[in-house]
Amino acid sequence: MFKRMAEFGPDSGGRVKGVTIVKPVVYGNVARYFGRRWAHTSIFFIAPNERPVTLYRLLKLFQSDTDAMLGKKTVVSEFCDEMIFQDPTATMQQLLTTSRQLTLGAYKHETEFAELEVKTREKLEAAKKKTSFEIAELKERLKANRETINCLKNEIRKLEEDDQTKDINGFEENLLKIRWTLMEKRT
Repeated sequence: MFKRMAEFGPDSGGRVKGVTIVKPVVYGNVARYFGRRWAHTSIFFIAPNERPVTLYRLLKLFQSDTDAMLGKKTVVSEFCDEMIFQDPTATMQQLLTTSRQLTLGAYKHETEFAELEVKTREKLEAAKKKTSFEIAELKERLKANRETINCLKNEIRKLEEDDQTKDINGFEENLLKIRWTLMEKRT
């Protein structure tokens, strides 16, 4: 990637006015600068009456996988959705609003939409299968948990019934003892 820089005016460092210098972009040690940074780019035009355009945007540098750490994959991916030109000159206005054909032949879009549609459908079907499998698995677990809860409820009922019968039997025994003691006192 190269940065195109035009030198203009008296503060050009002794270089010839209007000379364009092309030099590589210096990123520095990218590993130290992960996160969010504001970056700006100035575009200078050949026409002297055109003002330069400066783009300010948020540059996001985040490591996503090990390939980026090993240097096999680039970390930076920048896209500009739109550029806003404030008060362009008449020439620039005409160039911006009119479009000319890029190639002499038929224009072929870089994206193969048929292939993209097939891949998207495959991904959707795979996601649908995965979610239906997970739902079925969770339903089975829910059913097993409900059965366990019902078994535990039955066990609790049995224990409560046993406690009640023991209480009734104990009450009857105490009642009989009291009657015997009363009868003994009478005699």
